[in-house]
Amino acid sequence: SRLIETLVQKNLFIQPIATKTQWVRYHHLFRDYLQQRLRAECPEEEQQILRPLAAAHEQDGEWEKAYRVQQRLGDNEALADLIERAGIPMYQHAIVTLESWLKALPASIANRRPGLLSLRGRMEATKGNTSDGIRLFDRAVELYRKEGPYPQLALTLVRRAMTYRTISRYDEAMRDAKEVLSGTGLD
Repeated sequence: SRLIETLVQKNLFIQPIATKTQWVRYHHLFRDYLQQRLRAECPEEEQQILRPLAAAHEQDGEWEKAYRVQQRLGDNEALADLIERAGIPMYQHAIVTLESWLKALPASIANRRPGLLSLRGRMEATKGNTSDGIRLFDRAVELYRKEGPYPQLALTLVRRAMTYRTISRYDEAMRDAKEVLSGTGLD
């Protein structure tokens, strides 16, 4: 306990988390140093630590933390998977962050994944770029029809129908809505 008090007083490697408790954490410089050493000396172990950490952040809805960890893993496909899963929650709460994530992905990934195309289409439509949004939705629908799965196709059709409705293209909006209803058996 005296050792911890001395370390805290001298600001050596740890910082107190709260003034009334004995809880401490590594000083950010020491933490960065330890992480750098781990990365350099034991990259496989770092990967084994980071994967469950990313999953835990995602499970807790801490999308930005999960994104940063996935970035460190360096797997763009896994990063794209995360962005697709984060799409709706992030869209509802952090559209600017989501848009920056989408823009940071390589075009070779962003332009071939229908979930990402659908998200981008919704963002463009929301910003008033309806023709760009519909173009992105069209590409996503085309890919989903080839690859599935149906729930994501239905979501994209609903997004496109809402966009058509906002620009008074009611026939197209109704066509997409009817397709969603027929796919769910509710027509």
